[in-house]
Formats: sequence, structure tokens, C-alpha cells
Amino acid sequence: MKVKLYKNKIQRLIFQRQVCAILTAFVTFLFFLQTAFSYEKVKFVDEFRWQMQQPTDVAISPNGNIFVLDEALGQIFVYNAKEGVSASLGLQRQGELPLIRPKSLTLSHDGKLAVADTDNHRIVILDLKGNLLFKFGESGSASGQFRRPISVVMDQTGFIYVADQENNRIQIFSPKGIFLNFFSVDPQPAALTIDREGYLYVLVPAIGKILKYDTYGNKQKEIICSVNGRNVIEKATSLNVDYRGDLYIIEGIENSIKKFDQSGELLISFGSYGSGRGQFANPQAIRSDRSGKIYIADKDNNRVQVLRILGNTKEPLAVKNKRDLIVDFYSEADGYNGAADLFHHNDTIYILSDQHSKVISKGRKRIEFGSSGIEPGEFNNPQAFFVGWDNNVYVANTGNHCIQIFHEDGILEYQFGREGEKTGEFNAPNGVVVNSKGIIFVADTNNNRIQFFNNDGIFLGVFGGVDSDGQQSASSLRYPKAIAIDSQDRIFVADSDGTRIMVFNSNGEFLGKLNEFKEFFIQREKIVDMFFDENDNLFLLDAFNGRIKIINRYGKYETSFGAQGVGRGYFQNASSITVGEGKIYVSDYDMNKIQTFRYFLDGLENGERIFSTKMMECAEDEELNNIAVYTEVIKKAIWEAQMELNKDLKLPANQLKKVTKIESVEKANNGQVKVTVSMPRYLLDNLIVKEAPKTKKVMHEENANQ
Repeated sequence: MKVKLYKNKIQRLIFQRQVCAILTAFVTFLFFLQTAFSYEKVKFVDEFRWQMQQPTDVAISPNGNIFVLDEALGQIFVYNAKEGVSASLGLQRQGELPLIRPKSLTLSHDGKLAVADTDNHRIVILDLKGNLLFKFGESGSASGQFRRPISVVMDQTGFIYVADQENNRIQIFSPKGIFLNFFSVDPQPAALTIDREGYLYVLVPAIGKILKYDTYGNKQKEIICSVNGRNVIEKATSLNVDYRGDLYIIEGIENSIKKFDQSGELLISFGSYGSGRGQFANPQAIRSDRSGKIYIADKDNNRVQVLRILGNTKEPLAVKNKRDLIVDFYSEADGYNGAADLFHHNDTIYILSDQHSKVISKGRKRIEFGSSGIEPGEFNNPQAFFVGWDNNVYVANTGNHCIQIFHEDGILEYQFGREGEKTGEFNAPNGVVVNSKGIIFVADTNNNRIQFFNNDGIFLGVFGGVDSDGQQSASSLRYPKAIAIDSQDRIFVADSDGTRIMVFNSNGEFLGKLNEFKEFFIQREKIVDMFFDENDNLFLLDAFNGRIKIINRYGKYETSFGAQGVGRGYFQNASSITVGEGKIYVSDYDMNKIQTFRYFLDGLENGERIFSTKMMECAEDEELNNIAVYTEVIKKAIWEAQMELNKDLKLPANQLKKVTKIESVEKANNGQVKVTVSMPRYLLDNLIVKEAPKTKKVMHEENANQ
């Protein structure tokens, strides 16, 4: 019995050792597979020199053209490897060109070259023939200015990102160079790159890190790349991310190239000082393409080397599919001296001039009326006006302390109010809006209140004001000026110092403060005007910073753009804003200019949208003069246009409202209401039509026919 037990223990021990050996062999095999498939090696492909003196950056186009930026010559060379053709772009000497010691070059998907013209402290945008398209920036530390822009990149939709080295920040611009925003990177960023998913990577040698951000400036991670315990980023001079998300670094002291994954693990290291294959002398930039080739601007060897990295089987990154909001410069026009207020209505821009005491329109309808004085129909320092659905013009005649209502042809219909503190009286009214029921709301500025009246000018109510002891409560107002109204008839009021925006319903009940959301107000600001578009997106004009902020119809902060200064997207004294049909109009009081910007909140331009237009009329023509009836007709027309777009998608009503955009609402010449709405085309392009399941009867009939 004891012998048998002993034999069983021996057999059990032998079995355990066999299992361990098999597991060890399996783990070794897995490690071998991992090593084999993650092993990378480098192979020389080509080099080219042409007439280059100091190549400093490279850009590769989808058709195989290679663009090389030469720092010493301030020139761009182009080479086609397949055809063996090389040439110089021959930059057109327009404006302040040529380039002076440029450091960075990038290529957009629509064929534009962006150059960081470093010693000129600006960004230059060229076409592929070297013709100047536009440029932006100058020396300084204000928004949109640069101190040694060291690196520039563009994303899938053409937005421009600049590493502003000595200002310790990354600045963000629209595809046409309009300043949008910035975020700080301290100390001095040395290089900038972007991956296929839209994330930005900033090389910061002073802290030995690569910082990863989203395109809004939110930090995602910090990457430290070490070899044998030595931080190689501290001596790095360039950075690139390939289509798999791996990072290439040029280490300047060693004249070597090192490749790391996102966790900072070394994948391959190669290169040394010299002039042979895979050797470098002061390499300045490295770029990669989808085929695995890398291009190194080998500065002191006066060449670009092309190498290929083999052995990586990692899946490529997915291309970013979310479309960012697009805001871009459209045009500039001479304003009317003293443009105190603007209003967009029915393809027409109305301008209120306090200097000329006139209302002027530009667009489909052209009118001009008003003069200086104290009589009915005359103005004294008017500061605000509103154009209603009925096409009537409501003017806050500030200096005369009254409200005047004009017919669309400029004929005075009536006016009400006089100077005073009683109800129905005003002290320097600075704002006026009209809701869907024809109720008139007036910012009675020096009386610290909002008064509202029916469409005959009869007093209905008042709200705001200050407490009896002169203190402000949560819902009190102090010198309200800018006032706006949304499609739900909510009243938005900005105090005169522009630091608070209060929200009330149409009965004057306090709903809350807009600036309780911290991202709306992140620095000193002064909101002097605001306007809702057809889709209830809110546009705020901050005169102190020369900026426009956009808040979407769901109350989410979208973006901001503009700055103090001179030029496209810059303002000396921004005074008024209006919005309509996809465009933003901003008046600059001191410059007597009106700048126009296009915007697409969903990142889709008109070519990427489908449209539906509906015409509708009231039962009786005279009902068109009734604002409440007119508003209901508009709502019905919008709904029918939306349903036409929805006939294939069959979205629920709440989703349909979210994906459709109201393009325009206008009163047609025959008295009808004309409404146009749109929807992203990709919703229909991606529609999968499913056949209904066949019934037993249908299948039986098909079999019988066969």
C-alpha cells in the first residue's frame, strides 16, 4: 500500500513538471511572436539635394510631390520621385515677401502650403505654385501676434495651429487665418505635430516631455521617452507622429532618429553623425507617409534623406470623423459712420447710425430714413433698433427718451414714451426687441429696468431694477443695454459693464444668469451686443477683447474668434453684431467697417447639405400683419420643410430638430412666407434601405412563379 502511494506521488510530480515545461515553451513562443512582429528595421531609399543650402522642413503631398523648405534661401523646392522632376516654386514677391529664415512647412488637404516665416513673425499661406494667398501675424504678444513662430500644422479641415515659441503658447486660427484661440505651453514649445485623429503633440525639451492635447487645448497626456534611463526629449529638436500614432524624435546631440510608441517605449533607434546613408549633420525635421517612408531634412549635409521603416504591423489610427465648427472671413465693406447697431432681416442688412441719425439698409431692400432732431420721426443719438417679422423697424431713440415704430418704407407709424422714471417713461433707452406675439421689450437703461408694451405702445409690465437700498439682487439689473430674444421668447439682457447676462421669460420672471457657465467668461470682458440666429445659436460681442463668442442652441459654448487690432478678424472698437443665413456681421465703430464671416456650426459647408424650401400663406392677406399669426405660419412652414427632408430618414421629431438647420425665413413679394431648411447630406448618403421581410404568402407566390 505504501509503495503504490509513493509511485502516485512520483507520477504526479512528473506530470506537474511536464505541464510547467509546456507552459514555459508556450510563453516563450508568444514572446518570440511578439518580438518578431514588433521588430522594426530601417532601410535607405533615396536622397536628393538640388540647389538646397539649408533644408529645414519637408511636406509630402498625396500625389508623391515632396516640398522642401530651405531656411537659408527662404525658398521652397518641389521634387517628384516618380518622374524625377525637381523645381523651385519661385515665390511671388508680393507684399512683404520673401521669407526670412522660415522654420516650418505644412501642406493642407486642399492644396495650400503654410509656412512659419519665423523671423518675420508671421504665417504665410501659398498655393502650390508659390503664389501668395494671404498672410497673418506680426511681432508681439497680443492675440494673433507671434514671437518666433517655430512650427505650423493644419488639420483635416484646414484649421491652422502655430507653436508661438517665445510667447509660450499654441495659437489656433481658422482656415483663412482668423484668430480663434490659444492655450499656454510653458516653457517654450520646440515643435508641433498632429495625428490622424486630430490630437496635437507639443515637444517641450525644457521639461523633457511630449504634451498631447485635443484641438481645444485640453491636455490628454504627458509622454516621457527614455533610453537606458536617459530622457532623450531634453536634447530633441523635432517631432513627428506617423499614421499609426507612433512618435519620431530627432535627437540633436547624437544626430540620431528614435521612434517611440504612445507609452514612451522605444521601438527603434538609428543614425549617427556623418554624410553617408543613415548619417546626419544637424537634422532639422522628420516627416512620415503612409507607406512607412520617412523624410529627414539633413540641414548641414544640404539634402533630404528618404528611409523606410519596416516591421510594424500595428493598425493605423482612424481618421477623425467629427467635423469642427467652421468660422471664417468672408468679406469687408465700408460701414456707415457711427454704426451703433446692425440688424439682418430678409437678405438685408440694416444699419443704425448715431452720428447721422439715420437708418440705412444694404441688400435686397434699400431704404434710408431719419434726421437729427426732437420731432416725431427724428433721432437724437439712437443706440439700438429691431426689425420685426412684420418688417416694421423699432428704434430706441436714446437721446429723445422714446421708442419709434416705422413702416418698412421708413414712414413713421407712431412713437411712445418720454423722459422720466414712471412706468411708460424712459431714461436713455439703449435696447429694444419684439417677441413672437408683438410685445415690445425696452432696455430702459438709466432707470435700471426692462419695460414691456403691446404693439400699440400700451404699458404692460416691468422687471429688473435695483433694490430700494440701491443694492443688486440675483435678478436686479444695473444700466441694462444689450438685449436679445430667442425663439422661445426668452429675454437675454446684458448689464452696461458687460459682465452679466440675465435671462427672463416673457412675463419678466428671472430664469438665471448665462455667465454662471465659467467657460463663457474666462477673462475680463465687456459684452456690448448679442444676437440669436434662425436656429437659436447665440452670438456675443465682447468689445473689450474684440471677440465674438458662439453658444449653440443647447447652451453649450462652441468657440470664439477675433481680437483687438487691425485687419481681417481684428477690431478697434467692435460696436454691434447681427447674424443671418450663415453669416456674421460685425461693425467696427472707429474704423467705419463691417466685417462679414461665414459659419457652419456642424462643420458642413453648403455643398455638403441638402435643402428644402416651403411657401405658405395665411387664410387672409391681412393676417400677415398680425405678428402672432405670422409666427404660427412660419412654424408650420418650417415643420413641413423638415418633414420633406425626413421622408426617407424617418427620424423622431426631437432628433429631426437637432439635425436640421433653418437657413432663412422671409416674407415673399406676394405676401407668402418663404422658409428654407437644410440637413447634412451624409445622413442620407449613409442611409441603408432595408427591405421589409417577406410574408409566407409572397414567398409561396414567388415559388409558384418559378
